[in-house]
Amino acid sequence: MSDNNPGYNSNSVSSKRDDIDIEPEVIEKLLRLDFDGPLKNIEEIVISDLPVISPRQGSKRKIGKRGPKPLEKWIRDIRKDWGDLDDVYKLGRSRLASLPEVQALATDKYEGGYIGRGKAVKELLTQALIEARSYNTDEKTHMMLSKYPEVKINVIAKECGISREQFSRNYCHKAATILTMTFLRIIGRKVNA
Repeated sequence: MSDNNPGYNSNSVSSKRDDIDIEPEVIEKLLRLDFDGPLKNIEEIVISDLPVISPRQGSKRKIGKRGPKPLEKWIRDIRKDWGDLDDVYKLGRSRLASLPEVQALATDKYEGGYIGRGKAVKELLTQALIEARSYNTDEKTHMMLSKYPEVKINVIAKECGISREQFSRNYCHKAATILTMTFLRIIGRKVNA
């Protein structure tokens, strides 16, 4: 298309796509490649020794956060695995099972594998639960730490005389936070608050 076309705006086209910086020597190598007639597929070009073409420095790229995982992510992982405490297969496939501390325990004590990692997660979570139950907490949080996962949350909430939603929002979260902090202390991890 030409610039004389009223519907064509060269500025709008270039601003909508991510521009790529290509080194001059890369362009020269591409121009020196020998082709046998018109190309039908891009796969016909064999590029072996060309440097990597990367987006411009100013382009928007998502960069992962470095450092310790935030506390809320730990709480979510612990709370999920706490509910699966009696299923070592599920625990072995969880995020906690990929921790180096868990894998080391699984290798040393349970011969590794999914089941071994699941047993290691169960052992560490059970140890954290026993310790968390010894803390001085309010009665409803202590009930959650003592009875769950053997007793369902709605049954514990009914025993406490409050709705399941209120119990889950307040006391389950407190219990999960205490359990998470205890678990992290046991494995020697630091956390972003």
